[in-house]
Amino acid sequence: MADIVLKDGREITIDLDAITISEFRRLLDKDQPNDEEDAIFSKVTGIDVSVLPFNEYRRVTAAFFTKVKEPPDPN
Repeated sequence: MADIVLKDGREITIDLDAITISEFRRLLDKDQPNDEEDAIFSKVTGIDVSVLPFNEYRRVTAAFFTKVKEPPDPN
């Protein structure tokens, strides 16, 4: 099931297991370079987020942090 559907119809499932806890912590670092942040978001989404329109990028990052806050499914 997709976590977000982009305007062009692509269905994106955010895979939190695609990154390490170290990478996640780097996302929270205010000094993280943009290209490294984009690389991490690209790993969890499976797409190149650096080429997304601004509002699409915001929607993807919001969906990521929403999923981060959700408790994991025990199954």
